[in-house]
Amino acid sequence: MFGLAVHPGWTDEPDLLQALRTLFTYDPGENRATGYLYGDGKDWPDALAAFGPVLLDDLERTTGVRYTHAAFQAYRDGVGCEWHTDTPFDAQAVLSQGVTRTFGVRPLGGEPSWIWVAHGDLVVMASGWSQASGYRWSSGPRRGVEHARRADHDGPGRSRLR
Repeated sequence: MFGLAVHPGWTDEPDLLQALRTLFTYDPGENRATGYLYGDGKDWPDALAAFGPVLLDDLERTTGVRYTHAAFQAYRDGVGCEWHTDTPFDAQAVLSQGVTRTFGVRPLGGEPSWIWVAHGDLVVMASGWSQASGYRWSSGPRRGVEHARRADHDGPGRSRLR
């Protein structure tokens, strides 16, 4: 699909998921946790101080885009999110952590396609892709880190975290 790339096994850093899990809790009755990790004057949290800058450097080498923000979305109990677009962001890269999930993509108003995304896989949505397509995560628990680049910033490989 134009503007969408999946990089299987982009990182296999064994301590990254554990570090991420220390940074959030689920509110009572909620199956989703979300928040910003880096950007808009916010430094990396201590748990990601070693991982974060290296991941952003590796991401830039892979995509040719310097991402300026990092956020997380964590889902449990088989939940995901509904069809949506993330128009505040131009390009996005999602690093899947945890179990394999399905990533649904579709042109706005079109028929969906489904992609399996496993632990360590990187999904890259190029500049403008989210404005022309929708997406959703579903089918089982997943933990993920999403790096998002704001629309006002310019913009293959494997992460070297080991």
